[in-house]
Amino acid sequence: MECPKGMRNGPCGGVTPSKRCYVDETRRCVWYCIYERALKKGREEKLLEVLPPLDWNTVGTETWGDVLKQIRKVGTWRFLSSLFTGDKPTSGEVEVALLKEGEAIAKAKKRVEKAKNEAKEHLAKAQKELEKEKKVLEQETEKTIKIQRSRALSEAKLEARKMKLNAKETVISHAFEMANQRFKNLGETETERYFREAISNSVKLLGSDVEVLCNAKDTQLVMRIASGINPKITVNSKGTQYLGGAVIRTKNGTAQIDVTHEGVLERLKNDLRREVAQILFEKKTS
Repeated sequence: MECPKGMRNGPCGGVTPSKRCYVDETRRCVWYCIYERALKKGREEKLLEVLPPLDWNTVGTETWGDVLKQIRKVGTWRFLSSLFTGDKPTSGEVEVALLKEGEAIAKAKKRVEKAKNEAKEHLAKAQKELEKEKKVLEQETEKTIKIQRSRALSEAKLEARKMKLNAKETVISHAFEMANQRFKNLGETETERYFREAISNSVKLLGSDVEVLCNAKDTQLVMRIASGINPKITVNSKGTQYLGGAVIRTKNGTAQIDVTHEGVLERLKNDLRREVAQILFEKKTS
């Protein structure tokens, strides 16, 4: 359809006096041209047929496919007959129509072949891009798996190390508990020696005007040892609850020495922890 407005059943009425289209005055009205051609061929009655509205969805697309479908539907002879006036077309008209049909079919085949080739090219390009994306995706997936595997391995090693440290700490804590228990269960001779050395060394540092704080059960022993060292030393067991040993301080409270069992272990804890760990866990070299 050559009408700029797509009119299918006669002119719109917007025609200039010179029979030109008012939309584009460089062109003659297509319906005047159609009428003149129909008048020459004696086909004016064909103009009385009402054509369906234009399908705007097909505007700009190729219509040869519809022509070929119609030929297959009604047959070539009947289709050609409908193009000419009278009941039967002349041989020349049939020859021209067949020639046009052949050209149309050839053009259609070329277009189909071209479309196929373009489709193949697009498909090949798409497959190439797909392979490229697939390769990139595989590389990224492999990289992600390696990272996750490395992270899982690191976490497993860290967890194993924590478990090992916790196990070591449990054993070391148990060893300290045994040491505390051993301090608590010292025999009389060992207890007396411990107090004597502790009080003697403290007096050397603090002087004789000191007070010894100890458990009630050790009071008599400590008093006997203290009086033998220096009569000025006093002993006090009020409010004390030690695992063992004593606290020796000046009577004015300016200085003191903690020789309780827990105090000694706490001061030596880091060194003892290191030594106990070496004894319990480090491999012996021959």
